[in-house]
Amino acid sequence: MNQRDTALDIIRLLACFMVVLMHSPMPLVNANGPFLAAMSYFMAPCIGLFFMVSGALLLPVKTDYFTFLRRRFGKISPLQSFGA
Repeated sequence: MNQRDTALDIIRLLACFMVVLMHSPMPLVNANGPFLAAMSYFMAPCIGLFFMVSGALLLPVKTDYFTFLRRRFGKISPLQSFGA
């Protein structure tokens, strides 16, 4: 049985926290533009963190690429919901 990688869980937790901070409004009276711009700038790496964690969990592929792509695209295909 595969062991769960706790480092990836910690990175995912950190990225979730960064997304919440980036999208939450600042209820300060003196919430000026530079502070909000700096906050958004330092929280922007959360997008890349999610992509990297997804790639780390998705790879390495143990099947051939045609089967892998068919299975991955089959999950997002609108035809799958109609039973086709």
